[in-house]
Amino acid sequence: MATVLQRAQFLTGGVLTLDQINAVFILVDLFARLRIPYRCTGGLAGNFYGSRWPLSDIDLDLRGSDMPVVAEALGPSVTMSPRRVVDEEFNIQLLRARLYEVEVELIQAEEAFIKVGGVWERFDVDVTQAEEVHWDGRDIRLIPLDELIHYKRKLGRHTDVADLVEVQRRRDVTK
Repeated sequence: MATVLQRAQFLTGGVLTLDQINAVFILVDLFARLRIPYRCTGGLAGNFYGSRWPLSDIDLDLRGSDMPVVAEALGPSVTMSPRRVVDEEFNIQLLRARLYEVEVELIQAEEAFIKVGGVWERFDVDVTQAEEVHWDGRDIRLIPLDELIHYKRKLGRHTDVADLVEVQRRRDVTK
C-alpha cells in the first residue's frame, strides 16, 4: 500500500498537471463504466513506475472492437476519429481526443507495427495483461514495466530505457 501512496503523492506532487490528472480520471472512469479493458502506456505508465518525464500526451492501448464505442462516448472531445496513421516510427490505428487541454492518443492493440532498424515489425499487445495501481479510489491499468522497457528499446529510446531500468532496479531492491 505504501508504494501506491508514494506513487500517488509523486504524481500529484508536480509530475502531472491538474489537467492531466483530470483527463486520466475521466478516461479511467469511462473505461470502468463501459467495462472496456485498457492500459496506460508511454510516459504516463513511466510516471506511475517512478520516472519524472514530462508528459506531452496520454497514451492508452485499447482493443480495436472498443474504439468506436470509446469514440462515441468521448463525443465532441474526439479530435480525430479512429484511422490508420503511419509515420517514421509507427503504423497504427489511432483515435485522438482532447480532454482538459490534454492530448489523448488511444491506440488499437491489434495490427500495430513499429519500425525497428528500418523494418516494420508487428507489435500487437494484449490489453488484459496489465499491472494495476490504486490511485485516488481508482484502479489504473498499466503496461507491465518489463514490456514498457522492451517497447522503448525497440524504438531506440535509450534515455527512456536507462531511466526505466533504474526504476526497475530500485523497485527490485525494495521487494
